[in-house]
Amino acid sequence: MLKDLDFQLSQLEHILKRPDSYIGSVEHLNAHLWVFDRETKGMTQKNISYVPGFFKIFDEILVNAADNKVSIRDSLGDRTFGVPKTNIASLCRSMTPPWTASK
Repeated sequence: MLKDLDFQLSQLEHILKRPDSYIGSVEHLNAHLWVFDRETKGMTQKNISYVPGFFKIFDEILVNAADNKVSIRDSLGDRTFGVPKTNIASLCRSMTPPWTASK
């Protein structure tokens, strides 16, 4: 019986079939969280809807950029260079939503 269920997935197939194993949930969540309010220029609590997996990917991009900056600074000396600027709205518009991706 178990032999019928035994199959091997390639790395790509495994990531696509079980993304929560790598980045967390890909389902929309609603939560009451602290967010930055541009009008008051301070933090405020709001109910927001977000996808934890997307948040994890975005966080990983920023962490890797910071690590690379430190690595380059350590190898080249104390040379300054620009901080990566990110606009989450334009990033989101350029991505294909997971619910429209072909399977």
